[in-house]
Amino acid sequence: MKFVVLYKDTFTSRYHRAFEKQEFCDEAEQAAFRERVFEVRGAVEDALARKWKEPDDFQVGWDFDYWHHTCGGIYSEGIFCRAYVSSVLRALKSIDPIGEWTYHTTCEIATNHPNPKTASDAMEMRGEMFFRNGTCYINGTGMKRKFRKLLGCAK
Repeated sequence: MKFVVLYKDTFTSRYHRAFEKQEFCDEAEQAAFRERVFEVRGAVEDALARKWKEPDDFQVGWDFDYWHHTCGGIYSEGIFCRAYVSSVLRALKSIDPIGEWTYHTTCEIATNHPNPKTASDAMEMRGEMFFRNGTCYINGTGMKRKFRKLLGCAK
C-alpha cells in the first residue's frame, strides 16, 4: 500500500483537486456520470460490507455532486486498520483503473464512554484521509503517528 502524509494546506490543496465540476454536452452524458457516481460508491460500500457492519463500523455518503468525489466515515476501533485501507484501494482500483476518483474518509471512532456528556466523550476524532489513484493520502496535521501506524503507514 502506498501512503503519502501531507500537512495543512498541502493536504487541503491536493484533496480539493477532486472538486472540479464536470461539464456535460447533454443530459444523457450527465445521467451517465450520475450513474458512475453511484457505481463508485456502491463498489466501496460493498467492499467494506464484506468485513464490517454499516452503520456501526462505517457509512458511505450518498449525497450527490458532479465531481469525481465521494466520501464516508469510519466509527469503530475494528475498522480503523490496514484492512480498511486495502479494501478501499482495491475497490477503487476495480471500478476506476485510471484513478480519476477520490474517496475521502473521516475517522470518528466511538469511545464507548459509559456516560458521555459531550460529543468528544462519545467520539474520538482521529483525523482524515483520502484515496486516489492507488494512494492513501493522510492529513498528518490531524492524525497522530500512532494512528497512522495502525493503518499501515510507516511515516
